[in-house]
Amino acid sequence: MNRTLDPQRQSWVDTAGTDFPVQNLPYGIFVPFAHGDDPKAARVGVAIGNQILDLAACHRAGLLNLPGLVPEALCSSSLNAFIALGDSVHSLVRHRVFDLLVEGGADDLRKICKDVPEVLIPASSAKMLLPTAVGDFVDFYSSLEHASNVGSMFRDPDNPLLPNWKHIPIGYHGRSSSLFVSGTPVFRPAGQLKNDDGPPVFAPSRQLDFELEMGFIVGVNTKPGERIAAPHAFSAMFGMVIVNDWSARDIQKW
Repeated sequence: MNRTLDPQRQSWVDTAGTDFPVQNLPYGIFVPFAHGDDPKAARVGVAIGNQILDLAACHRAGLLNLPGLVPEALCSSSLNAFIALGDSVHSLVRHRVFDLLVEGGADDLRKICKDVPEVLIPASSAKMLLPTAVGDFVDFYSSLEHASNVGSMFRDPDNPLLPNWKHIPIGYHGRSSSLFVSGTPVFRPAGQLKNDDGPPVFAPSRQLDFELEMGFIVGVNTKPGERIAAPHAFSAMFGMVIVNDWSARDIQKW
């Protein structure tokens, strides 16, 4: 455990409570409402309480003091460039952000916020965007209860698991175009489904299922044929998100 995870430390930001305390510091991409829907105004932020720390504004104010390509990556409209810099850079930035926000740490941010209020803005005054440009994703079929339920629905209720399920991680590709940020309206899907009798029909799904899942963002590029050994897997992960996965079971079943 590094010092940024010390449960005894507190933030000077008054609202840094249970959701986004100084030990959490999740990254995201946001646009202040003052900029409307201008995609050029999107930038990297870190949540702290009910506030967002604008890392681009911190860089312009000279608060981060980061080397090389890091400032440019933090002024981007996507986390991809920052993720690609690797876990040593992620750790460096995390420690610097922690020092700016922790009580008893660097007090220059608290002072500068009075003169440059855009450094720390209310989350309620910003629109959150999808944090990464997703090129691909794999959905792993890893819950025994879920695999058994779906296997009972699609195959044999008495023998719902495929013979390989307990031996290898079962994963299948999903469409990256189907990923949306929280709050996006979801429309009930329509497709071809089979009634108990008669021919198949085109209709809205009547068996819309949803699952609470965890999504892991991989931030290390590999060459064709190159493998990442299990002991190094953690360093290849930038972080994780909550995913609400929707499935039209009747359309899928047919």
